[in-house]
Amino acid sequence: MVDFPLRGTIAGDRVGDAGGIAALLDFRNRRPLASNRAIVPRPATLGSVVRTSAGGRTLSLRGVALSFGNVRAIDGLDLDVRPGQIHGLIGPNGSGKTTTLNVISGYYAAKAGTMKLGEDLLPPGRPALRAFSGIARTFQTPRVIGEASVLQNVMIGATIEGQATFVEALLALPRNRRDERRLTAKARALLGVVGLEMLAEVRADRLQHSELRFIEIARALMLEPDFLLLDEPAAGFPATKSNASPC
Repeated sequence: MVDFPLRGTIAGDRVGDAGGIAALLDFRNRRPLASNRAIVPRPATLGSVVRTSAGGRTLSLRGVALSFGNVRAIDGLDLDVRPGQIHGLIGPNGSGKTTTLNVISGYYAAKAGTMKLGEDLLPPGRPALRAFSGIARTFQTPRVIGEASVLQNVMIGATIEGQATFVEALLALPRNRRDERRLTAKARALLGVVGLEMLAEVRADRLQHSELRFIEIARALMLEPDFLLLDEPAAGFPATKSNASPC
């Protein structure tokens, strides 16, 4: 059983600091957003947007260790994560939860131990390889491009799916346009899943912290991952919520 915050009420608007002259001329995004807007995710629709994993490979960590100076952040970690299951890392601040996710996703390189996906060895670091291996993540502090729209931030998650070459993208040739149409439709559908479809064209730096978390979830789902790593996904939400969905 996993509690999923099905409704989060957003009070007020967030005023972004960035922008300069371009932001001053962006009259559409200078209009105030609706106050007390609500996030109403529709997780039941996810299955119609992304594929069901046919993987079956287990993500295994053996003897993983990582230190920062004299601080041992991870010390001989053994962990098995199986597809179709929900796993949680529980511990106090500073116990290495985020560091573990950083190692799994390749943002940190472990100094000892091994990590495998099925029988395939995953080398330390190399986050791009993790994406191709079907491992996606969100961050404890949301990482978005503030000047880009909510829709554009979500589309970034499927960068590796593009079929057009650099030159085709640069010249906006037909294959690149097909990529754009396909990824735009998928990103809009996922924004509907997380309840942000009405904010698709809004600059990301105008959204509240809890809304940024849903952008990150939608962006990670664009990859259609076999393993989705969520780093404190409920942080910043109101303590009360109207529903919880079983998983």
